[in-house]
Amino acid sequence: LSEILWEGVNGLGPNCTLIPRQVESVDVSEDGKTFTFHLRPGITWNDGEPFTAEDMVQHWDWITTKTIGDWYWITSKAESWEASDDLTFRLTLSQPDSSFLNGYTIWNWVLPPQIYGEFSEDDIWTYATDHPVTTGPYELTEWERGSYMIFDARPEYYLGKPPIDRIVVQFYANEDAIVNALLSGDIDVIAGDLSPQYYDALAAAPNIELYEQPPGRILYLDFNLREGVEGKHPAIDDPVVREAIDYAIDKQQIVDVALFGKGYLCPTASTCGPLTEWPAIDPSLQVFPQDFEKANALLEEAGYKDTDGDGVRESPDGQPLIFPLYFDVDTPPSQPIAQMLKEWTAEIGIQLEPEAMEGATLINRQVFTGEYSLALRSWVNEYDPGVLGDLYSCDAGMPFTGYCSEEFDTALHGAQMSYGEERREYINEMDRILQADRPYIHLAGMMSLGGYDSTKLEFPADACPYYGGLLSWYSVINAEVK
Repeated sequence: LSEILWEGVNGLGPNCTLIPRQVESVDVSEDGKTFTFHLRPGITWNDGEPFTAEDMVQHWDWITTKTIGDWYWITSKAESWEASDDLTFRLTLSQPDSSFLNGYTIWNWVLPPQIYGEFSEDDIWTYATDHPVTTGPYELTEWERGSYMIFDARPEYYLGKPPIDRIVVQFYANEDAIVNALLSGDIDVIAGDLSPQYYDALAAAPNIELYEQPPGRILYLDFNLREGVEGKHPAIDDPVVREAIDYAIDKQQIVDVALFGKGYLCPTASTCGPLTEWPAIDPSLQVFPQDFEKANALLEEAGYKDTDGDGVRESPDGQPLIFPLYFDVDTPPSQPIAQMLKEWTAEIGIQLEPEAMEGATLINRQVFTGEYSLALRSWVNEYDPGVLGDLYSCDAGMPFTGYCSEEFDTALHGAQMSYGEERREYINEMDRILQADRPYIHLAGMMSLGGYDSTKLEFPADACPYYGGLLSWYSVINAEVK
């Protein structure tokens, strides 16, 4: 729901195309380093203060003093910024970055300086308010934690008052209750991220219009490649072990069974599926088939043998290949997929021990402490591969896997510095390196699924599945109330 409160200067429109939001236009200098943003007139914060280019200056003054991971890949390149007048903001980077418009301008929301100006980095994580100051089409007017949230449309919104006057977000204990509430008419919309096993039940309801879009999220099997951390098995560092695990997995069965056919197969690469700026198209990339014979041969040749006949191989130094597998309990398909992975890897002499974790706990282990061996994670399908520097470069701000490759960083840098076909070649090289090194395995893209009562509402069928689905910015401002 962040998209209906907070705003980037650009947004994702029909089928995830980039469209202006807070700006009328953006000029890019010939050297690709300076971006001039021409703001729309008449934008106000919901506390009545005008939104100006000076707010953007103060925002950059503030975030460039912070090291928060989501911002670091942007702020580390910022060289200078200024407001030439109330509606013109100019930012200069230390180097060209062709992913800048697709990254910063969508996801990096300008914070209200009248609220955040004096905050420390720690304050960001502890600050909570029932009435945040934003420029979006809605404002949060009531919040009963654990029960409901109420968002009211802003009549003064610069693109006009949204057609839905009020959005009430109701919390339920489980998805069964959510689906039953839609079928009974207690709620009108399930915005997205609906588990696929409920899709057929909703499809049979005469008044429910289903929403289905290509992957907004990807299911990853992450390998911990950090050096010098506790809680990981050293065999994970061996690319042969990672390759063997890849060959043990039946990705099509994950789509057919765990995702009830509502999934998307894609190679291990930088992005997945058609709704991205640069979908993986290099023909050398492949979804590796399940092949137990090949996986066993790889491990045997590398010296991983079952010397005691217990069904579990040992590494050359005698350590059994027993790996904890943490999975995100907040992503419903993760539990059956974890069980599938356990059964498949047993066929090649690797014992996985699945353990459920809340999403926030899993992220903390992966990004901050590094205490894991394998993790089953879902994450947003990155719109532009150029932003992967924040996740998989040697100086990543959110290092899920701890992956560090000078070869990959060189290709990433080239992709950020170039445009057109030259950029395509660099991205292809990034993808080839990721597939060969396997810091993670793409298990499947998760189709974005939702539904709504078509007797009351109509949403655009081409609503982008990123960050909100049917309740994303583009969707709510183009909805029709019947």
